[in-house]
Amino acid sequence: MLKISQPLLSICIPTYNHLDMLKKCLNYIFVACKGYENNIEIIISDNASTDGTKEYIESLRNSNLIYKQNSQNLGFNKNLFLLIDSYASGEYVWTIGDDDFISKDSISIFLSNYNKTDLFLFKYKFQWL
Repeated sequence: MLKISQPLLSICIPTYNHLDMLKKCLNYIFVACKGYENNIEIIISDNASTDGTKEYIESLRNSNLIYKQNSQNLGFNKNLFLLIDSYASGEYVWTIGDDDFISKDSISIFLSNYNKTDLFLFKYKFQWL
């Protein structure tokens, strides 16, 4: 799969030693992104986790997944700002926690509506996969 030069949406996930929940979070994201891979990048900014996060992400071999690891724990706010300001390249940015699960319809809803407003907020009833 060819990577586009600038994705429409950057899904940004700050994390720190939360691998079990991050795995679940990513599973939901991968389901929601199915068919829209050319429009989306998924970026994880790891605050120097020691729980095997780096090895797990490297094992995924997903071309839409970008992994950045800080050399030390910068704290949540600095990690989040670094993620949005330095790593995200999408026209739009969606930040989610490493323990959040998105709806399987969320990406298609975003892509159907993003150009109708300057600010796009999700308020969506969650349903388990």
